Amino acid sequence: MGEGTRHLVLAVNWNLMKQKIQSQSGFTLIDLVVAATMTIFMMVMVTANLQKIRTSQEVRNTALDLLSSVRDTQNSILAGKIPATLSVPPEATALTFTPNDRSFQRRYVTRVNPSATTTSTPETVPFRSLVRILDITIDGAATGGAISLVTVSPYGSIYMCQGANCSYNRILRIRLEHVRTLEVRTLVVDGISGRITTE
Repeated sequence: MGEGTRHLVLAVNWNLMKQKIQSQSGFTLIDLVVAATMTIFMMVMVTANLQKIRTSQEVRNTALDLLSSVRDTQNSILAGKIPATLSVPPEATALTFTPNDRSFQRRYVTRVNPSATTTSTPETVPFRSLVRILDITIDGAATGGAISLVTVSPYGSIYMCQGANCSYNRILRIRLEHVRTLEVRTLVVDGISGRITTE
């Protein structure tokens, strides 16, 4: 094979390789559409999961806030703390929960004289997120209305009162629900063991 033939073969091979490379370079419109679709799909999935995690956390935090309120009330009664709105320690503190509300109420009962007590104006404590009280049960039976957890001094005993009917040694469940996602969490006040938990 002569030198000229060799250059001709190399030139032809070079041209063939160049055409092959040029025909395969870059992305087609279909490649770009598929990549964009996959990216959008993944972003939607991540956003939906983050939203679900966020709402689940809101319900959990509201349940923990309620749990803290009940425990703080009990600890304040045991310690004889005087709330900012009173001049003497309360004999009892009532936390009132009503189905479908997005808040609860706090009232203090103080002794005016040896034979008379007075109840403070209810203080409304709103939930910090889009959570409402779904329902309230005592020993598995629906209450059908508002229920008050009354913590009484000097021992911090917790009574469950509906209207004038009060009892203890019962299990109270307050189910909380996120308004948008219907995620549910339950606050459990066990009047038998004294445990206050969330489930």
